[in-house]
Amino acid sequence: MAAGIDDISIYIPQLYLDASDFAHARGLDPEKLERGLGIGQMAIVDTNQDPACLASNACLKVMQKNKLTPDQIGRLYVATESSFDESKAMNSYVIGMLEQVYGDGTFGHCGGIECKFACVSGSYALYDNTNWIRAGEAEDKYALVVVSDIAKYDMGSSGEVTQGAGAVAMLLNDKPRLLTFDPKVTSTSIKNEYDFYRPFGKETPIVHGQYSNLLYLIQVKNALTDYKNKVKRTGLITIKDDETILDYIDYLNMHLPYSNMGKKALA
Repeated sequence: MAAGIDDISIYIPQLYLDASDFAHARGLDPEKLERGLGIGQMAIVDTNQDPACLASNACLKVMQKNKLTPDQIGRLYVATESSFDESKAMNSYVIGMLEQVYGDGTFGHCGGIECKFACVSGSYALYDNTNWIRAGEAEDKYALVVVSDIAKYDMGSSGEVTQGAGAVAMLLNDKPRLLTFDPKVTSTSIKNEYDFYRPFGKETPIVHGQYSNLLYLIQVKNALTDYKNKVKRTGLITIKDDETILDYIDYLNMHLPYSNMGKKALA
């Protein structure tokens, strides 16, 4: 059975800080931010917004765009590293906000959890719900996977220039219009490192920027190598001696704490 992303909606707060204004305030070269990192604006949440609010707005947008009702949603997963509750999952907060629109109890049947693993948790939430659909458990219902974060760093830290906020809601089903996930081949690369982490009780992460950039390059290469080996082993692709795996890839969707990071990884 096919499974994948049928539609996407994005919610970004209306408030923002222009990168050039930020650069002047911190005594930085605006060209470094705009040309070097690819940062033009930083989204900022209002005083009444949190990650659950951003996620709810993204979910509402994709549901209204596709004229869906709550009974058509079978699962709602939230992936975040901006969690504000150590027990109650963020998807329950999101469901509570959506029920303010659709009515009390309208999402009571909807399964889901909050996923946490820095930025990759959204990918694992997609894998989990894709397999839920493939297994035939969805019963013609959609899965909603939403990634939502407020990136906030200590003042004057190296990560401060990459701050922002937003949420992306992805609608999954067995007849996807945008993207079908390969049922045979996935790849990953993981290593226990301390380039980026946020201990209990700390509102902002500890980040070692240059080291994190290096690990990003290494892990992208490792994951791509793992993928190449798997597609060759399964016979999905036959790579000739004068070719690379990139000759068979039309598009790449990269995790980007700043937009030029993906370009550097593929250079």
